Amino acid sequence: MNLPLFIAKRIYNGPDISKQVSRPAVIISMIGIAIGLAVMIIAVSVITGFKSEIRSKVTGFSSHLLVTDVNAVIGSESTPIIYNDSLQSLLTAHPQVEHVQRYSQKAGMMKTADAFQGIVAKGIDPDYQTDFLRQHIIQGELAQFSDTVSTNTVLISKVLADKLQLNVGDKVDTYFFDESIRARKWVVSGIYETHFSAFDGLYVFTDLYTVNRLNHWDVDEASGIEIALRDDGSLEQTTLELGALLNDFSDRNGTHYGVVNVEQQNPAVFSWLEVL
Repeated sequence: MNLPLFIAKRIYNGPDISKQVSRPAVIISMIGIAIGLAVMIIAVSVITGFKSEIRSKVTGFSSHLLVTDVNAVIGSESTPIIYNDSLQSLLTAHPQVEHVQRYSQKAGMMKTADAFQGIVAKGIDPDYQTDFLRQHIIQGELAQFSDTVSTNTVLISKVLADKLQLNVGDKVDTYFFDESIRARKWVVSGIYETHFSAFDGLYVFTDLYTVNRLNHWDVDEASGIEIALRDDGSLEQTTLELGALLNDFSDRNGTHYGVVNVEQQNPAVFSWLEVL
């Protein structure tokens, strides 16, 4: 017997007319409960969808896991790591690893006649998964970036385009600072917009070859290796397993590798999502 239904029927259709609840009152109660449940379902759905969208954007910029110099993991100055076939085979052998890609980056400044803006140039190569970037391009296109030749093109965000008053096809001077100032003149090949200002206002994308040259690095060196997982539910476990796998690993430069996941890279963002 369904006890709640039995009690409801006894209240609504009981033999004692004086104790029966009026039909309009019952209808109003039912409608109120239905509306309340609908509002709660909609609220939970919106927040869940919002969290999923933010998470997908953060992982779109940096993937699920990052392998880099262990000093970069703890926040100090990083050195390049060596990305070769043996390291790639070691990482892809893990059952949860879906894709492995390298990147290099260099901080600099973009300048026009009327404005300037600090940026991080992220160099990528033909093996880099660009689906996330392509689906957020609003003008122009993403060039076919290379690790062997400079394309002299750059993908920038709408935030930067508005600040610097740039359009597709415009040339922009970019400056990088080491022992001396190094300049590059890039052509804007496309403009993207993810509506995630923490990243949109910072990252521009160009070819790996150019960024490695700016860093004075060899062709097989990179800032780090991004790893996409088959199931992000295994994020913590895979981080620990790959970290243990690379614990005693070092390359020809004596660099030791560390593994950090997207939640560890962006603690403020994911703590905020947990509050939601």
